[in-house]
Amino acid sequence: MPLVALLVVPDIPRWVSQQIGGMANMNCYQNFTDHSWMYWYQQKAADQPLRLIGTLIKGSSSTLEEGFDNNKFVIQTEQEKHFSLQIGELNPEDATMYFCASRDHSAEKLQELPTKNRPELHFGNGTRLTVLESSKPPKVTVFSPSACELQKHQKATIVCLVTDFYPDHVSVTWTVNGEVRTEGVRTEDSRKEGTKTFSLISRLRISSNEWQNSGNWFQCSVEFYNEKESSFYNASTTGVGK
Repeated sequence: MPLVALLVVPDIPRWVSQQIGGMANMNCYQNFTDHSWMYWYQQKAADQPLRLIGTLIKGSSSTLEEGFDNNKFVIQTEQEKHFSLQIGELNPEDATMYFCASRDHSAEKLQELPTKNRPELHFGNGTRLTVLESSKPPKVTVFSPSACELQKHQKATIVCLVTDFYPDHVSVTWTVNGEVRTEGVRTEDSRKEGTKTFSLISRLRISSNEWQNSGNWFQCSVEFYNEKESSFYNASTTGVGK
């Protein structure tokens, strides 16, 4: 099961995928804290606020917020510092981001404090839940820099177009001559195409000298996760001589 860590982000699965009608389990573990108050949140879109699903206080049972059915959403403690969110009877509306959080305070004292004076929340890095019908791997295409950019700015932007994939569980990595490149990389968020599939664009900006070296090899590598495993889809191009 995926773990969503608090305060420290480990190397963990970032996505959970289940079929319609199935059950999803998300787990949260406090690495270096032992907070008494723990929470699960839902976020429908990046530009929308977090919505509190429920709260779990150490030594007590969980409470859910209005609008969340306790027959569908279950928050419980698995072991010390470890708590989970279980969502049953999945439907497409459940597909979104989920975040765990914790707060350091005793239950009695926290309830006495005004909201603005309460200790800050510590959030995990989040897990995306997708409710699947059937997965579809991406198509990856790389486009060479424009001659206009090379002439005017002495820069070169290589574009990687990733299209026609579902679910939107992808990450993009650029390599130059086999070495991972992070400088000059800008990857946009996935966008929905039509009613189901997604697309995104990633760009690698380099110097004109680097592009005008025919010995350089530039690759866009896309990791795609379906409901079972990760696969990689690549496209590449080489520099051109002066």
